[in-house]
Amino acid sequence: MEPRPRKSRKPSAGPPARPPEPAVFFIDRDTGGRLLAGTLRAAGYRIELHDDHFEQGTQDPFWIRSVAERRWAILTCDRNIARKEPERSLFSAAPTHTFILYALSHVRREQRVPLVLGVLPKLSALVASGAPHGIYRVHTDGKIEHLTNIKARFRLEDF
Repeated sequence: MEPRPRKSRKPSAGPPARPPEPAVFFIDRDTGGRLLAGTLRAAGYRIELHDDHFEQGTQDPFWIRSVAERRWAILTCDRNIARKEPERSLFSAAPTHTFILYALSHVRREQRVPLVLGVLPKLSALVASGAPHGIYRVHTDGKIEHLTNIKARFRLEDF
């Protein structure tokens, strides 16, 4: 019987693991605009605006599908979007994170910038951590709640 070959005790010198790509945040037409996007980009965030990719009248299911296919995280202050179908199903089934910013729904656009800047590090960390996809409510106190009791009635492929 031949002796087993000795294993090296040195750690592998292979390339280090690459850190995850920073999240791209998609801002829908209800949440902000160029002022918000410009400030967030200047702070180092990767931001995409609804109007840079879609016509103003584009129905929600169509832009949701496109954004989900790109794996962008969605920022919205439309509280009703998680209540109406087919949006509710699509957001819950999409391979992306959808953040409903409850604090912004009653705040003027120019006052939204510091509020979003304050919560974005937390949202970025949540996305980078590999948290489950779906709909998240972001409350005024900074609490983030994952909505888990949604039964999808529609699929992205339906649109």
